[in-house]
Amino acid sequence: MRATKIIIMGVLAAASWIVDWLLLKEVIYQNQTIIFVGWPSLATILGITFLTFFFLINRNRVVSLILDIIIVGAYMLIMPMVPIVLIGGGIFLVFLQLFEQRLAHEEKSRTDFSIRRVMSGSITLTVYGLLLLIGLNVYYNTQVDFKANPDFYYDKVAVAATKTVPYVTKNIKELSDEQKRELSHKVASDVVDRIKVSAAGYQEYFPFLFAIIVTGTLLTFAFLLRWAAMIVAFLIFRFLLFIKFFKLHKVPVEVEKLEV
Repeated sequence: MRATKIIIMGVLAAASWIVDWLLLKEVIYQNQTIIFVGWPSLATILGITFLTFFFLINRNRVVSLILDIIIVGAYMLIMPMVPIVLIGGGIFLVFLQLFEQRLAHEEKSRTDFSIRRVMSGSITLTVYGLLLLIGLNVYYNTQVDFKANPDFYYDKVAVAATKTVPYVTKNIKELSDEQKRELSHKVASDVVDRIKVSAAGYQEYFPFLFAIIVTGTLLTFAFLLRWAAMIVAFLIFRFLLFIKFFKLHKVPVEVEKLEV
C-alpha cells in the first residue's frame, strides 16, 4: 500500500512538471500572452506540491533520484536541445536534490509535523532553480530571435515610445491632433534610430541583459509563487488526510537533558 502511494505521488509530480515544461515552452518560445502565464504557474505549484509529498513519504534516495532524472529528462526532450538549455536542466536537477535534502532536514528537526513549516524552509530552492532554468531559456530564445530579426525588439521600443510621446505633445496647443500624431511617430522613429546607432557595438550583450531583466522581474514575484504553493499544498494535504491517504501518528521522541 505504501509503495502504491509513493508511485501515485511520483506520477502526479512527473505529470505536473511535464505539463509545466510544455506550457513554459509556449510562453518562452511562442511568445504567448501574459494571461497564458497563469497556466504554467499553476502547473509549477502542483509540481512542487506533489514532489514535496513524494519526497516526504519516499525514503529511498535512489528512487527519488530516478524521479528527478525523469522530470529533468522530460525537460530536455521538450525544450531545444542546445548546451545552454541543457545546462539549465542540470542546474534544476541539483536544486531538486537540495530541495529533497532540505525537506528531510526540516522534517527531522521538528518534534511535530507541519506541512507549512516543512515547506517554508525548503520550497525556495525549487523556485530559484526554476528561475535560473527559465533565465537560460529566455537568454537562448532572445539570442536566436535577436540575430534573426533585431527590428522586432526595436519595434517594441518604438511602440513604447509612441505611447509615451503623446503625454508631452498634448500640451502643445499650436498643433492639431493630426500633427501631434505625426510628431509622436517622428519622435519615436528618431528615438529608435538613435538607440540602434548607440547599441550597434553592444548588440551581442542584449540577450544576456534581457534575460537578466526577465529573471530579475520574475524573482520579485517569486514570493507569490512560494506562498501560493504552500497554500495549495496545505489544502491538498488536508484533503489527503481526510480521505486517509496520509496519516499522522504520534511517536516517542528521545531528548537530551542536562543532569548533575
